[in-house]
Amino acid sequence: MRRNKMAKTGIIVAILLLTVAFAVISTNLAINGTASIKANNDEFEQNIKFSKEEATKPYLMVNGTKSETNIPTVSEDGKTISFTAPEFDTIGNKAVLHYWIVNESANYDATLGELTCTKTLEGAEGETEEYISVTPANIFNGTTLAKGNTTATDDNVEIKMIRSYAKDENATYKIACTITATGTEN
Repeated sequence: MRRNKMAKTGIIVAILLLTVAFAVISTNLAINGTASIKANNDEFEQNIKFSKEEATKPYLMVNGTKSETNIPTVSEDGKTISFTAPEFDTIGNKAVLHYWIVNESANYDATLGELTCTKTLEGAEGETEEYISVTPANIFNGTTLAKGNTTATDDNVEIKMIRSYAKDENATYKIACTITATGTEN
C-alpha cells in the first residue's frame, strides 16, 4: 500500500515537473498591424454618368414631339450632354431635354442633388432681356441611386420662349446645367 502511495506521489510529482518544465520552455507569438481606409474618389467620380444605353439615352421633345433631328449626345466620359434646340420664334415654343443617370460604381451608392442651370445670351449686343426660361424638373433631387443601377425614370430640363424677339439678328442662349452626386456608404 505504501508502495502504491509512493507510486501515486511519484506520478503526481512527475506531472508537476513536466508542467513546470513545459511552462519554462513555452512562448507566445503576437501579430500586430494597422489597416488604413480612405474614400475611392476617382472610382466614384468616373462612374456617375449620364446614361448612353439605347433605352435610357437622352432625347429632346420639341413642342410635344420627340425630335428626330435635334438629338442630344453624351460625351465619351458620360459627364456632359450636348444638344441644340431648334430656333424659337413664337412665345410658348419649348424644348424639353430628358435624361437618365447611371451609377456604375462598385463601391458607392450616390445621392443626387439639385440640378441648377444658367443661361447666357450671346449674339445680341447690349440686350439684357429674358426671352427664354430654363426650368429643371429636379425629379432626382435627394434620390439615392444604388451602385450598379440607372435611375428608374428620367428627369428633364425645359427651355421655353417666354417673350417675343423683334431684332434683326438672331440671338443665342448658352445653357449650362450641373447636378451634384455625393457618394454614400452602403
